[in-house]
Amino acid sequence: MKHDVFLESRDDGRISAVVLNRHEKRNAISPTMAKRLLALLEEAIASESHLLLLRSAAPGVFCAGFDINFIGTDQEEAGEAAMVACIDKIESAAKVTVAYADGFVFGGGNELYLSADLRLATPRTTFRIPPARLGVVYPFRGLARFVRAMGNTAAREMVLTARTLTAEEALRIGLVTRIVSDEEAALAYCQQTASMAPLSQRAMKAILNHITAAQAYDQVPAETKLHFAALTEAADQSEDRREGKRAFAEKREPRFTGR
Repeated sequence: MKHDVFLESRDDGRISAVVLNRHEKRNAISPTMAKRLLALLEEAIASESHLLLLRSAAPGVFCAGFDINFIGTDQEEAGEAAMVACIDKIESAAKVTVAYADGFVFGGGNELYLSADLRLATPRTTFRIPPARLGVVYPFRGLARFVRAMGNTAAREMVLTARTLTAEEALRIGLVTRIVSDEEAALAYCQQTASMAPLSQRAMKAILNHITAAQAYDQVPAETKLHFAALTEAADQSEDRREGKRAFAEKREPRFTGR
């Protein structure tokens, strides 16, 4: 039976690889897939491996984010919550985490990719965060993660222009850690990293996480949360959001009016 995500052990058990395997949907994460991904991440993190690797089973794509076919359904809220839990699980893992992308990284797939400590990409990998093109608002937690990883200036350009970035551009702004030639080179990088002292890595990672921690959402003042919610609701209910959805479906440029 084919699974849309599976777990494999590499390098004599020192590497736990969680593999996205929904090729026909560009690894877009459905609610069911998100729950299975979370379970496998928990299993991999709890194992005795030294390193967690997140990759795709097929070249040409990493992840297209949350599956848009479930937006507006009764599964949307639970599915998105499970995907956020996956992202948080990777970011908070005590062991070293690596994401390897060879191709298309889209929308929330960027946040999944960014949740890893070390991020590898091949020269053909591209990155795009499209909400401004669709008339929607990317959540606070994700925007904070983009700023933390890329810096304020680069994060603003990426989310406000919806530009597609090449691997070289992504490397320059800190979205990518290192460009590698192929999966074999990525695995060699992971093997070398997994050969380091795990307790030393875990201690330094905990310290680095503390140093780079962004403001937590639960620390944001209530009135600020309400303001963000009002802005998001206005965008969600706008004609521009409907136009963005139509244009995406019709594969054309959207014509936004600001209403």
